[in-house]
Amino acid sequence: MVPHRAPVSGRYRVSGSVFVNGTRFETSGSVTSNDGLEREDQLRKGMILKVQGDWEDEGEGRADRIIYDDTLRGPLTAMNWDEVARAGSLTMLGQTISLDSRTVFRGATPTAIAANPDQFRGRVSAWRLDDGSFRASFVGVRAIGSDFDDVNEVELEGVVANLDTSAETFTINGAQIDYTSAVGDDDFSIDDLENGLVVEVEGVLAGTIVMAQQIDKEEDLFGDDDDVEISGNVSDFDPLNRQFSVNGVNVSFDNDTEFDDLRESSLADGVFVKVEGVFRNGLLLAEEIEAGNPMPSWKAVLNRLIWQEKPWSLAVFASS
Repeated sequence: MVPHRAPVSGRYRVSGSVFVNGTRFETSGSVTSNDGLEREDQLRKGMILKVQGDWEDEGEGRADRIIYDDTLRGPLTAMNWDEVARAGSLTMLGQTISLDSRTVFRGATPTAIAANPDQFRGRVSAWRLDDGSFRASFVGVRAIGSDFDDVNEVELEGVVANLDTSAETFTINGAQIDYTSAVGDDDFSIDDLENGLVVEVEGVLAGTIVMAQQIDKEEDLFGDDDDVEISGNVSDFDPLNRQFSVNGVNVSFDNDTEFDDLRESSLADGVFVKVEGVFRNGLLLAEEIEAGNPMPSWKAVLNRLIWQEKPWSLAVFASS
C-alpha cells in the first residue's frame, strides 16, 4: 500500500500518538509552536493541532511534525455559562468566543470561570467564523499572575480593518492594534499590511490596546480546486440560495448534490452534517451531504482536505 503524504490538523491527542479520523499517527513527542509548547506531553485534549506525516489506508501513520498555535491568548473580561444547556460565551481581547458541550476546559470548570472571569488568563484554540467570532474547541485558564509558557502576553487573529499607516494602527473585529514597534514574522513584511488581510498578532496589552510585537499572515485553509470533506453544525442556512456554513466554511449545493441519510428539506441551522465537494472561489461546492453524529467520538472528522497528487490535510473533532 502506497502511503499518503499528509499535513493534518486535529483536536485530540494521546501520549506517543495522534488519532485523526481513525488513523493512529506515531509521533516523536516533539511539538513545533511559537506559544511555548515544545513537547507532546504539554498538549491537551481539545487543542487544534496540525500534523505533517504519512498515513496508509489500514489506519496507521507516522507524524513527522506536530504544530500547535494558540488562536487567542490573554486576560478574560467576561463569560456566561448555562450548566444545564452546556453552552455559553467568553470575551477576551474584545473577541466573542462561543462555548458548547464539546468545548474542553482545563484549569477550572466553566462554572468557576464564569463566576469570576476577570481573575483568569486564558489560551483558546478555536475555529474563526465568518462574522469574526470564534467557536472554542479548547479553553485553558490560569489565575491572573500565572503566565503561560509563552514569550508574548497576548495573541489574537482576524481580519485587518481601519488600517492607518500614518498612526500605525488597525483593528481586528473591534480590537485596537498598535503596530508601531511590530516586526513581521517569517516571510511577512509589515509593509504588506492591508485591510481585509487575515493576520495573527502577538504582543502586550496597554490598557485595552494591543501593542503588537509580531505580526504574521494567516494562511488560507483551502485552495481553489481542493477536494474537501468537512463536518460540523449547519449555520447561516439560506434555503433560497441553497447555501450554508460549517465551521466558517461557506457551502453551496445544487440539484447534482447527493443527500445521504437526510433530505434537503431536513437542512436547518444546528443540524450536524458531513459535506464532500470541491473548494472554489471561497465556496465549497457540495457533491455529497450526509447526516452526521452531533456528538462524535474522537474518530469523527471535522475537516479534511485532499489534493489530487498533492498533500492533504484534515481536522478531527474530539468529544470531551
